[in-house]
Amino acid sequence: MSLNFSGKHVLVTGGAMSIGKDIAKQFAESGAMLTIFDYNEKALAETGKEFSEAGYRVNTILVDVSDQDTVIDCVSKTEAVSPVDILINNAGICPVTPFLNIERSEWQLVLDVNLSGAFYVAQAVCRYMAKR
Repeated sequence: MSLNFSGKHVLVTGGAMSIGKDIAKQFAESGAMLTIFDYNEKALAETGKEFSEAGYRVNTILVDVSDQDTVIDCVSKTEAVSPVDILINNAGICPVTPFLNIERSEWQLVLDVNLSGAFYVAQAVCRYMAKR
């Protein structure tokens, strides 16, 4: 089945690598304009270049989703380019430390990125969506 997302603006967090990159590519191939948020500067630049060279409309923004103020600022900049129609809240981390050895600081980082980050991005995007 082929889906058409022409005219839609899709924001993908954690979109420079792995699953997020594959999701972003599927939307791009379906005609969507993309904004990719990621914390990995090198992967973000490489993915942006790859997607641009493939003819996809893509904007990349270096973002740590666990920082609410940064998220609010980056969503504002994204919305100024084009309203976000679809949010894929994909950013996440997974510790490789064995369960019994995970320190409090590492666990807190997982919560900050995977839980708080998803909340911060969704809240920031939905504030604009609600106004529309």
